[in-house]
Amino acid sequence: MATAYEPHLQDDVPASGGAMSDEELAGILSEHEQRAIGYYESEIAQEQADALDRYYRRPYGDEREGRSKVVDATVAITVDNALAAVLKPFVSTDETVSFAPRSEEDEEVAMQATEYVNYVLHQDNPGFLIIHDWFKDAMLQKLGVVKCYWEDRTRAKPTRLERLDAMQLQQIQQEEEVIGGPYGPDEDGLFTIDILHSEPDGRLCVENVPPEEYRISPWARPGRVPPYEAHVTNKVRSELVEMGFDPKVVESLSKSSNAHQDSRYLARYEDESFETQAGLQPPGDASREMVAFNDEFALVDYDGDGVSELRRVMRSGNVILYNEEVEYGVFARLCPSPMPHKIYGQCPADQVKDEQRIATALWRQTLDNLYLSNNPRPVVGQGAERDNGTTIDDLMSGIPGAIIRAKDRTQFGDFSVPFVADKSFPMLEYVAHQSEARTGISKLGQGMDPDAIDKAGQITATQAAIMEDGRNSRAEMIARVFAETGVKDLFKIMLKMLVQHQPRSRMIRLRNKWVEMDPRQWNSDMDVAISVGLGLGNKAEQLTTAQGVLELYERLAPTPFATLIDKEKVYNAVKKFLNAAGIKNIDDFVNEPQKDEQGNLVQEPPPPDPKMIEMQAKAQIEAAKTQAKAQADQAEAERKLQETLAKIHLAEAEAQSKAQLEQAKAMFEARLAEQKFEFEAALAAKEARLNEEISRRDADREDEISKNREGGDLSE
Repeated sequence: MATAYEPHLQDDVPASGGAMSDEELAGILSEHEQRAIGYYESEIAQEQADALDRYYRRPYGDEREGRSKVVDATVAITVDNALAAVLKPFVSTDETVSFAPRSEEDEEVAMQATEYVNYVLHQDNPGFLIIHDWFKDAMLQKLGVVKCYWEDRTRAKPTRLERLDAMQLQQIQQEEEVIGGPYGPDEDGLFTIDILHSEPDGRLCVENVPPEEYRISPWARPGRVPPYEAHVTNKVRSELVEMGFDPKVVESLSKSSNAHQDSRYLARYEDESFETQAGLQPPGDASREMVAFNDEFALVDYDGDGVSELRRVMRSGNVILYNEEVEYGVFARLCPSPMPHKIYGQCPADQVKDEQRIATALWRQTLDNLYLSNNPRPVVGQGAERDNGTTIDDLMSGIPGAIIRAKDRTQFGDFSVPFVADKSFPMLEYVAHQSEARTGISKLGQGMDPDAIDKAGQITATQAAIMEDGRNSRAEMIARVFAETGVKDLFKIMLKMLVQHQPRSRMIRLRNKWVEMDPRQWNSDMDVAISVGLGLGNKAEQLTTAQGVLELYERLAPTPFATLIDKEKVYNAVKKFLNAAGIKNIDDFVNEPQKDEQGNLVQEPPPPDPKMIEMQAKAQIEAAKTQAKAQADQAEAERKLQETLAKIHLAEAEAQSKAQLEQAKAMFEARLAEQKFEFEAALAAKEARLNEEISRRDADREDEISKNREGGDLSE
């Protein structure tokens, strides 16, 4: 849960018996609370509750049966339009506030602080909703308050430590909570141990404080530390235990009785039926019981040295839970129409309450007159009424065309009410103009005056622009008041708390790259100024202004006055132009100028003299011509050489081809002759073998015949 201090600080609460006892301190704070501005049924509280009723258009309490009960919406329209106009410059850019260095050594730190504080507001917290609710409280309830505190998120997690020598092991066992081991020693004589290690962590929180929960001393003055300032609320017991308070002390605290029925609380939650449950505890076990809890800052001489010091005290009734001297408070306040020497001034809701009451009466009378004119009351004579009373019943019917039964119809007539409510319309318009004159905020918002369109032929463009500028002046003044009071105070408090409480460095993503932020190295009181970017004109005016700056830079660039601008200033002008066009993440469109390690812009060499540029250009042209001619001559010589070489190569190729052809022909003829010789030899050999075979066969046949013939030799 949220804490505004380090956990378990109940051990640091000073014991009673010093220069001032806890009972005396609790008594002083209780008296401060009862005398504080905004205490329950005070005049301020009643006005704030009435403003909520008027915003929600709730009945005034004087409504009559059968008459119009409509309620005008002047307060709601004025507040919402004023909020839209004032909120825009604070949320239309990524950097709500910038820290501007006043000395060279603060430049790098100021740039880092600007980026990180804006990141914390819009990434770690719902920055837009916080600013929206803060400004709306101021517009509707006279004063908007936010509270800045550090939320501790230290968590213990199991961690194994390895390769520890005996001395390291002994030291860790004394400093850390051991959950396993030690294991070892291993072959090297080293140990392993499991511990429950707590790593400090947390985040900075910004919270809206409801007006009914804020108290401030009537002796408080703007620009000075208030004698008393507090956030008075209820918390469940479980939340107090999570904040680090002793559970036994929390258990002993008395339950909150909600005896005070705060009118602002009831007006805020009337539509949720909270008024019937204001004295009840929420359902749940004992850990969900609510107890009173005051987070108070008071100037008291607690230590008895004769000098009042600012102390932060957290208490429930007369029980002091936390008490410590601090350097600064945690509240940032803003009021749209401050009064000199006062904390509470006025707001747009206060300035138009009367107009809403008058407009409500005019609307009701107008509608009542219209109802009576469209539905005239009948006049019935005694002679027209029937004995059974049906005549009156018929007259009470509102159905068009319904019959009326009567004894004598001549006894009927109409009591007509003339319609005169059209006389109210000019008065309603006058009331609307009065509301705008009081607040400077039109019911139609910050757009162009419709009269400027209707009178286009009667007024000039310059006159229309002057009228439009006048319509924005009040909203610009409110925005400037917000910037120089509450917004500036909030960012100073955020910077101090980040420096004081962030336990370690942190990696965040900025401009599409990861950057390490370590506020511990910053000086929380560094000499910086805070400037909130404003400019409430319509989008066309802002675009025109930004474009004019860029055009001016373009004209200055080629002149001797170019040194008046650099890349960073041009980047800022482009950033302003893109923001006016509705683009917040400009890193997707332009690159931020590069800087060296010291944070200085990387300077480019100055542009050369135009005459020198012209001479260099002419020399380059002549050199180019000479080079081109030389290249052409070289190309022609190369072409002729290639042509000659081609002819030589062709002749050589032809001679070589002819020789190869003759050689091939001779080889072919020789081979052919050789093959012919081989063929003829083979043929002769074959014929010889064939003749030999024939001769052998003939001889064999003759031998066979001679052996088988009877009678001897034929020759005989």
